[in-house]
Amino acid sequence: MTKEIVLRICSILLGLLLIVQISTINISLPLSPQSYGVIKQSVNTALTYSFFSKQSAQLATSTTESNAVLFVGDVLLARNIESLMLKNGVTYPFLGIDTSSFPSSWSVVGNFESAVPKKHQPTSAGELRFSVNEEMLPSLKQAGFTHVSLANNHSFDFGTDDFIHTNQVLIDTGLVSFGHPKKVDDSSVAFLEIGKSVIALIGIHTLFTIPPDKTLTALFSYVSARSDIQVAYVHWGTEYDEQNDLTQRLFAEKLVAFGADLIVGHHPHVVQNVDLIEGVPVFYSLGNFIFDQYFSVETEQGLTLQLHLTPEPALYLFPVSSQEKISQPRLMDEDNRIAFLQRLAERSDSRLTQDIKHGIVPLYNLVATSSKIAMIIE
Repeated sequence: MTKEIVLRICSILLGLLLIVQISTINISLPLSPQSYGVIKQSVNTALTYSFFSKQSAQLATSTTESNAVLFVGDVLLARNIESLMLKNGVTYPFLGIDTSSFPSSWSVVGNFESAVPKKHQPTSAGELRFSVNEEMLPSLKQAGFTHVSLANNHSFDFGTDDFIHTNQVLIDTGLVSFGHPKKVDDSSVAFLEIGKSVIALIGIHTLFTIPPDKTLTALFSYVSARSDIQVAYVHWGTEYDEQNDLTQRLFAEKLVAFGADLIVGHHPHVVQNVDLIEGVPVFYSLGNFIFDQYFSVETEQGLTLQLHLTPEPALYLFPVSSQEKISQPRLMDEDNRIAFLQRLAERSDSRLTQDIKHGIVPLYNLVATSSKIAMIIE
């Protein structure tokens, strides 16, 4: 039996299972990670805590041992965000999200779209050289973030020495920093555990150059020997374009060929379409999470992904919006969530249409890989 046939069979079986389970859920309630794929009693229990709420953010413990991973897109704490934090308090960007309801063993991953230079100067309006005051960093930790990628086009805004300083102060704050703007090596990788499975987070920046095959071979050889699941977290694409470009597609194909199990992108500042390559979901861009771009609806919206491995490997999709309060993301209400996911589904791979509409994308590639599934559910 070919791999393609196995994938399609898994897709059909998971689809049928989800349909049966979805029918037992009161979809008028805010959806939590457990809202699909478990019995009704478990769903009702899970819904007693809200994944997002309008309460203030509270301290969440960072650990490399996780029950789930939350991926967000671009995070900026400079320019107008800094002004808002100085005016309204350093927790301002996070007040739309209550991370105190997260289990303490969740990991939260974002793209840190800035440098933290030794000599901070506030970033002027319109300036594209982002400087973050290191005194703002504890608020990021307090808001629940555990991992931040520096594999982007702004972490090097103040040169090598201040990049090293950026990395160090993030570590000193208790955050795991991974990725480099100009190279790909073992510093590009962070590891975390979900149950008995080890996940490799791989930060890659491709705007200026594509890593050569020799580098990718060494990279995936390194991570495959140390992890069960490989997630590529990539800075790429065309700004403000809601569809991926050819360069993204070709590099995504390359990453899948080298062994990536999931690809999550950022940089375009808008949410892009979702692709499926050899059973591997490709989220080309999650858009902005915290940013100061207010000139369009699309730049004030973002997508967050929850990765869960039980009861079956899947991604749960939660769109967010900062339109209610600038640079302060919060979960979309039910009508806007449905409309957002409907539109995303229409411009994504047709094989994922129903999954995206329901806000759940099963990881067929992990289901179809018996060795990985055995490790996950053991």
